[in-house]
Amino acid sequence: MIQASIQLQRNEMFSLNVELSLSNHVTALFGHSGAGKSSVLQVIAGLERGGSKDRISVICNDTRWQDENTYVPPHRRSVGYVFQTPQLFPHLSVTGNLRYGEQRADHHRIGFDQVVDWLDLAPLFSRPVTTLSGGEAQRVAMGRALLSSPRCLLLDEPLGSIDEAGRQRILPYLSRIRSELDIPMIYVTHAIDEVNYLADHVCQIEDGRITAEGNVFDMSTSLDLARTQETNPAAVLDCVVTGYDPHWQLAKLSFGEQHLHVAAGPVSSGQQLRIRIPASDISLSLSHAQDSSILNILPAVIDAIYEDPQRHSVLVRLLVGDQALIASITRQSRERLNLHQGQSVFAQIKGVALMRHHG
Repeated sequence: MIQASIQLQRNEMFSLNVELSLSNHVTALFGHSGAGKSSVLQVIAGLERGGSKDRISVICNDTRWQDENTYVPPHRRSVGYVFQTPQLFPHLSVTGNLRYGEQRADHHRIGFDQVVDWLDLAPLFSRPVTTLSGGEAQRVAMGRALLSSPRCLLLDEPLGSIDEAGRQRILPYLSRIRSELDIPMIYVTHAIDEVNYLADHVCQIEDGRITAEGNVFDMSTSLDLARTQETNPAAVLDCVVTGYDPHWQLAKLSFGEQHLHVAAGPVSSGQQLRIRIPASDISLSLSHAQDSSILNILPAVIDAIYEDPQRHSVLVRLLVGDQALIASITRQSRERLNLHQGQSVFAQIKGVALMRHHG
């Protein structure tokens, strides 16, 4: 458990004022550059001590790291910190960098072989770190941070300097870490797809303040947040595999009493999966289509409607059982169907992205 209360005045133009209480899951600090996300990590790590007029309190489990009378330096806080750039030691081999992290551990909760397995690092052992790709180097940096057996893991835009192909390769490794570790992880990003993929809890930060927070499923379908996103908003759902058709390569996913059929490789019944459904891939109908190529047509109730002048579209929040979806339609479609709050409709889902296994 990490508890942090931060009141920090950087200059006349920017101040940070946040309260955080983080348990053993992944908390995403989400927002635009300059919002104060990285400053929060620096305070928790002890890299930002603050001045005489600042008020900072950081507690990890029952250990007080900082308050007006206490300051534990960074090297004694048992924090794993992964920066946007890997910052490996070029004079050390891959193994040497990993062993350096291991030497920093005050006690060994995480084993060397475990970390090598989680991040698939063995093939990199013989490589000089200067020959590693950005994604490979970041995996080594993550391994080094984990081998310090930290009490919390701080990740400051770890995929920010990696190209899209590299990002997609490394996200499953982060997911594996998330499922294996039982410590707080704080993940700073301005990429909503990374939030959807990894986070359990989301804090949106703007101008040094937390403007909204909640679990990732509720936050993904908040119209207040969706209309501020520059990219296409998407709902995130927690599902369980309840069937698989090997002939059609379709997985049957269930959430509550509702079901989705999704193209997928072999999956096992009982597996939990997180899925992402983009708002632009949902259309609405007043009746259940009988002659459609769309496999997933679910009964829904309109919960809220917002006209988005920036996108020249309408965002519709839908309730499907006890889960929410969000659809993006044209103003013309809304008026033609006379859509309104409380109305029963059918959500036609064209695209579903499987994101990760979790546990």
